[in-house]
Amino acid sequence: MAGKKLRCRLGVHKWVLHHEPESGTRFYQCAHCGKDRSPDGALPPIGMG
Repeated sequence: MAGKKLRCRLGVHKWVLHHEPESGTRFYQCAHCGKDRSPDGALPPIGMG
């Protein structure tokens, strides 16, 4: 946890849209900590990474 930026620890992420060319899926990923979320804004279910 010491490596995460304070913003990420507080839940204020910098979301960047990524595109997976092989599957065609899109998702958001935090530019600072790497946390993922789906393109509709929902976070992935607990235990999915």
